[in-house]
Amino acid sequence: MIYSLTINIDSEKIVILSEDGSKLTEVPNIVALDNNDKIASVGDTQESLQENLSENWEKIKTKIRFCNLFSQDGFRPELGASAINLLAYLATHATPESQKRWVKDSTNLKIKILGYEKISTGDKELFEYYIQETGLIRIKSVSVNNQATSLDKIRLAEWSAKFGILASYMFMFLLASYLSVFFWGERYSPIPKDEVLSFFVVFMIAVFLLIYFTGFIFIVFWKFATRNLVSNTISRVIIEKNKMGLPKFLMNLLWQNPLSKVGGG
Repeated sequence: MIYSLTINIDSEKIVILSEDGSKLTEVPNIVALDNNDKIASVGDTQESLQENLSENWEKIKTKIRFCNLFSQDGFRPELGASAINLLAYLATHATPESQKRWVKDSTNLKIKILGYEKISTGDKELFEYYIQETGLIRIKSVSVNNQATSLDKIRLAEWSAKFGILASYMFMFLLASYLSVFFWGERYSPIPKDEVLSFFVVFMIAVFLLIYFTGFIFIVFWKFATRNLVSNTISRVIIEKNKMGLPKFLMNLLWQNPLSKVGGG
């Protein structure tokens, strides 16, 4: 099934409308976060949450805080995207039976956020990236304040990063395997037996450095190749999401404007 939703967000409330204009959800623009900066609830005021969790409220009230993730001075791209995805999922899967379906429904999102034009460009790019990164619903299209997001370009950049990194590592693994057979083969090994152990240590260090260097070179070429697909902000997030493990100074060298909120929302 394909859903088309309009999500209107202002300073007071979040309203979700169906394609025919009927209201599916209206909740206060409030999100509760726990001590780990994870979403505990969306659309619950402190009073309503206290009423729903009356027995445990005294234990948890000091562990959560309430905030507006879409305000100009407190905009949180990743957490805001997660909150919207959760509300969109609940709006289109209101019954327990619908929540048990194996096949994810596709959803077209039209999001309107009051004051969005005043948000920094980097935060807007991150928000529009994270909004399609969800495990609850399959996002078919997204527009924010009437500006469509190029999901095809984002997904092409993600796909090329994921499989390019895997291909690079597989190539280096096969090369290392071939060299190990050459150097330690019983019949043709050029290494004296009394030097095998020390050479093995040097060999493994060299392989590790070569793999690391290969990953770095791949990222350089990938970043250049995808420069017309995604912004610097999004390309860095994609690489960090694939856990390349490059040190911060190399990441900052490749992306000369280091992000302050990558991964944290």
